[in-house]
Amino acid sequence: MSTKSIRRQIVALAVPASVESVLQIGFGFADQIVIGLLGETSLAAVGLIGHMSFLSGIVLGALAAVAAILVAQYYGSQDRDGVSRSVGAVMQMAMIVTVPLALIVLLFAGRILELMGVEPAVVEAGAPFLRVISLTIPIALAGSIAASALRSLGDARTPMLVTFACVVLNTGLNFLLVFGWGPVPELGAIGAAWATLATQLLRLALMAWAMLRLQTHVSFKAAHFLRPSRPLLAKSFSLTWPIALTETFWSLGSFLYTLMVVELGTSMIAANQVVVTTEAIFIMASSGLSVAALTVIGQALGAKDEEKIRVAAKSVLQIGIASSLLFGLATAAASLLLGIFFKELDAGVLRIAMYGLLLNAAFQWCKVLNMVMGNGVLRAGGDTRFVLFADIISIYAIGIPLAFLTMRYTSWGLMGVLGAKLFEEGSRVFIFLLRYRSGKWRNTVAGPVAAH
Repeated sequence: MSTKSIRRQIVALAVPASVESVLQIGFGFADQIVIGLLGETSLAAVGLIGHMSFLSGIVLGALAAVAAILVAQYYGSQDRDGVSRSVGAVMQMAMIVTVPLALIVLLFAGRILELMGVEPAVVEAGAPFLRVISLTIPIALAGSIAASALRSLGDARTPMLVTFACVVLNTGLNFLLVFGWGPVPELGAIGAAWATLATQLLRLALMAWAMLRLQTHVSFKAAHFLRPSRPLLAKSFSLTWPIALTETFWSLGSFLYTLMVVELGTSMIAANQVVVTTEAIFIMASSGLSVAALTVIGQALGAKDEEKIRVAAKSVLQIGIASSLLFGLATAAASLLLGIFFKELDAGVLRIAMYGLLLNAAFQWCKVLNMVMGNGVLRAGGDTRFVLFADIISIYAIGIPLAFLTMRYTSWGLMGVLGAKLFEEGSRVFIFLLRYRSGKWRNTVAGPVAAH
């Protein structure tokens, strides 16, 4: 396969995956908009529950990533039975983790909210919502694993279309069930939870149907989903825990940075929120490159095609740099238009936010390269432990201490914290590039496995 065709394959996978990432935000966003019309108590309850989804989000992301790694490599090695067994093993692990979690939340929803110290009115509004949402945890995870498997088989378009359809349906069902219409009764906030459950069930059904369509290419067997393959369960776990810890340490690091910003006062909190929210839109536009890297490089690793591995890795990094420069310019342009979108903010806050966005725009290539290498290239070879190591070093040995020092011994304020975070990103790029050049990340993790 030529370099040109490999680059086309990368772009064909990356664009739908990026669009799907943006659409995924639509599930929670639609709930927030509709429930916001019911008043602050309902909105507070649903918003709080959204923050509580942190644990399930980490599990979802880690297991979906493991499914992508194994499926890409097995498919590349033309081991169709291995593809089915790997999806089955990851699904089994997902159920082992999420079904007990869902049952605990279902049975003790009110008590969980009370332990968080929220007002009785919020508990009353949130507990029924949380009980229904708990049922979506295993369903949403199974749907995400199926979508991840489809992308690793080279089909990123179907998950994007399914997610788009479900977001549209979820929005319509939100209005219908929350406010009622005709014979449909008004359910209030819990109606949004039922809408989410219904659309997640539909998403899972459509993803499963899409996988069954591939029966001529992949031999999916019910036994692989019902009877555990112990070697694959063990392999899945060995890949999952570093990814889960990476996400946990990254989230904790972000929280520590936020605590430092809080010390700077309300105005700087607002300015930081503008920077983070605005930049995330443009970073998300490059997120599909990680999916493309994981798929194309993973398949090449499974096939033991050294030339394709080399060309694909180099190409995705080059496309990542080009993408980051393009969207970095877009971020810089957006910084000049903040006054249009945030009219209620003070001019001083907007000025600091503009400087913060310009600073981030100049170094957006670091963030995109870290995303492509950490979530794509290195992960494709199952090098998840090294990614965890690199994140811990860059965040806790470099970024956080540097931010603390700028807070204590300089007058740089928010710009000092943002600069420390960018220094962290730069150090991680350096660590990742050293690993990339060493070639030690090129591991074939998808070996032959027995049924038990």
